[in-house]
Amino acid sequence: MYYNNIKNRFTILANFVAHIPHKLPMYRILFFIVLLYCSSTYAQFVKPHAQLKADLKKHILFLANDSLQGRATGTRGETIALDYIVKQYKALGLQPMLPYDNYIQPFKFTSKVYLGKKNSLKYIESGNNGNFPLYKAFYPLNNSGNGVAFARAVTMGFGISAPKMNHDDYAPMDKEQLKGKIFVIKVGYPDAKIHSAYAAYDIDFRIDLAIKNGAAGIVFINDQDSAFNPDSSLKVKSNRKSIPIVFCSDKRITAIGRQSKDPVFFIETEIIKEEKTGHNAIAFIDNKKDTTVVIGAHYDHLGMGEISGSLHKGKPEAHNGADDNASGVAALLELASQLKNDPNTANNNYIFVAFSGEELGLYGSSHFVADMGFGVRDFNYMLNMDMIGRLDSTKNILAVNGTGTSPQWGLLDSIKNIPFSIKKSESGVGPSDHTSFYKEKIPVLHFFTGNHMDYHKPNDDEIYINYEGEAQVIYYIYHIILQMDKQGKLTFTPTKDIETSRTQYKVTMGIMPDYMYEASGIKVDGVTAEKPAGKAGIQKGDIIIELGGIKTNDMLQYMKALGEHNKGDKVPCKILRGGKELMLQVVF
Repeated sequence: MYYNNIKNRFTILANFVAHIPHKLPMYRILFFIVLLYCSSTYAQFVKPHAQLKADLKKHILFLANDSLQGRATGTRGETIALDYIVKQYKALGLQPMLPYDNYIQPFKFTSKVYLGKKNSLKYIESGNNGNFPLYKAFYPLNNSGNGVAFARAVTMGFGISAPKMNHDDYAPMDKEQLKGKIFVIKVGYPDAKIHSAYAAYDIDFRIDLAIKNGAAGIVFINDQDSAFNPDSSLKVKSNRKSIPIVFCSDKRITAIGRQSKDPVFFIETEIIKEEKTGHNAIAFIDNKKDTTVVIGAHYDHLGMGEISGSLHKGKPEAHNGADDNASGVAALLELASQLKNDPNTANNNYIFVAFSGEELGLYGSSHFVADMGFGVRDFNYMLNMDMIGRLDSTKNILAVNGTGTSPQWGLLDSIKNIPFSIKKSESGVGPSDHTSFYKEKIPVLHFFTGNHMDYHKPNDDEIYINYEGEAQVIYYIYHIILQMDKQGKLTFTPTKDIETSRTQYKVTMGIMPDYMYEASGIKVDGVTAEKPAGKAGIQKGDIIIELGGIKTNDMLQYMKALGEHNKGDKVPCKILRGGKELMLQVVF
């Protein structure tokens, strides 16, 4: 252990002094003492080990208390946690970072989305008027804009332009005459297959192409048994378009298209967004250097379970998030305490950020990076601590993600006497705040002690925190900071990541992967009984090696396999159980 190494060095020093030959020149004695002292202070964590663990517990007990009701962004619980973190910053003598003179960076976010009263779809055809009732026959799509479209309709087939595939619904059309019309577009594919060669031409692609060609509104329809209707739910995070967009399931709509070349549609959509304010807590150590290191951890969690992502079934309960992520915030405060007056780390400035809005979709870190503007160019690297409080004493593995984002991270291998194994992942992208920095071409590392069955549930409580393990993780992170202090500006390198810009995962297995598993395949660490994996008979400890004919050697391939499927698909799933291969059938 790091702190034991220091104690051992002083023991060696004491033994040496006790056996010094009286005639040994004094300058050699002094040289040896200075050399030994320097080697010890290089790794020295100022706060005593017992005190570090006690202070970690103090922070986590406060942040994971029931009275904070899960620290959901924009709630009273978030405000109480924010006030605590700011008080700790002040007690440590950290300064606020301009222009946030009170340590607080507010940001707006959409907390709720719902339909207003002005949502309708009507048609006029051969003098007859018709209404399509909301939700019974039509509904606005999640990415619809608000507004009115009243115009003649034009049927656009599948709304796909793919000349290289010898299919172009726009080719026979007069582009000028399309402008200002309401486009009627099918949601299926020209080849009528579930796993279509046209899968890249999804609804977003078709909407963007329709808008580019002058559509005043869009009505999607479905006339294929193999096609799935678009999602009717409204999501907080959405790419809102500039025109009203609806889906209509009423069979009369296809008849309208056949019987009349020029039916008239009236579309009105109103999607209401409620906004709240979240808050990042920021502190600064100004060492008057050109480069700045960002050390971060999110402090928000899932409230009473109302935030998407809760795995709790039953009445509302406080999701205390002791590991996720009071543990990371506690480490943030302790590293700030260490670095405040540390001459061994003075070649960088340091920004400490407790992010909010992480559970909603990295809102706080995304806002922080965007608000910094060109200032991000001065960021040397970013360290993110998310769920570092449950080091498993049997596995004894720390996951370090992002090791491929800079060649200098290769120096991590030079850190010796680490009391746990390191599981590296090169990717700079993941479901936590370091992703916001990686996207700005900043080297990142994300520290994570692994998932557990209390993840995103009310019983992620303080009593389960491994304080000895968390202290050792903090010592390890501090050693990384020491190593990087001598390296100057780190070089950024992009990594191979899951493509998420166009991929929409319409299905889920309902498993908890074992992120510490190092062999080929996806090891199952937990199964939700009512989800597809549970219904298929997949158990904890199984290793998924193939899904739908795609080998799942790692998480990238597993996510790729999921992206190939839709709700209702029946997919073969090959697993290893007790060293034997089994083939199961998963129904999404």
